[in-house]
Amino acid sequence: MDNNKFYQVFATDYHKIFPVNSEVVNSFAKYLKRGPLLDVGTGTGEYAAYFTDHGFKVTGIDLSDEMIETAKLRHKNITFKTANMLEYTKPMTFLNIICLGSTIAHLASKAEISAFIILALNNLQPNGVLVIKTLDYSFVLDNHIMSMPTLLSSDKTTSLERKYELVNNELYFCTTLKTKDALYSTKTKLFPVTKKLMEELLKEYNYTITKHERQLTIIMHK
Repeated sequence: MDNNKFYQVFATDYHKIFPVNSEVVNSFAKYLKRGPLLDVGTGTGEYAAYFTDHGFKVTGIDLSDEMIETAKLRHKNITFKTANMLEYTKPMTFLNIICLGSTIAHLASKAEISAFIILALNNLQPNGVLVIKTLDYSFVLDNHIMSMPTLLSSDKTTSLERKYELVNNELYFCTTLKTKDALYSTKTKLFPVTKKLMEELLKEYNYTITKHERQLTIIMHK
């Protein structure tokens, strides 16, 4: 299926499958500074809404028009824009930039991750904070994990099946969305981010990186 069609359908139930996770927030919230915050890969804007409710002035960006349109409908008091994370240039605008979920893994290479970090730091005000959260994909590769638990929407009307495929040493994320009326599938190439990779990329920066279970939390200070 075309990715745009998949996300058009997915956007309707995204917030029911991926609500705000308090453990995710608690892993980095203490590093944030009250002020303007950019949510990169905002989806339908659930984390953007959470931080707006906690006193931050939030802008959310996502590559998916469908996700952004849904975010605008759900959270009318927040600024959302369709934008490529490698091209969104707002020098010295934000005190905080967060990049959560698998957003960073949707970049194509180490060079693109490095380019994003440079751009993000440029978009930060002095003493600003960049937060990157991601699965450590060494867990997937080293343990030959080819499937993840199926997720069920809060109203139990929609499920999301998640699988990985390794083809010619390239990792693909295969998702199947099941609604009451139909079934939709898509396949997306991921760049397998690992703790070792990020440590190599960030060695010249001021950063901390922690790993809890399978998740990496990277905190960078401008």
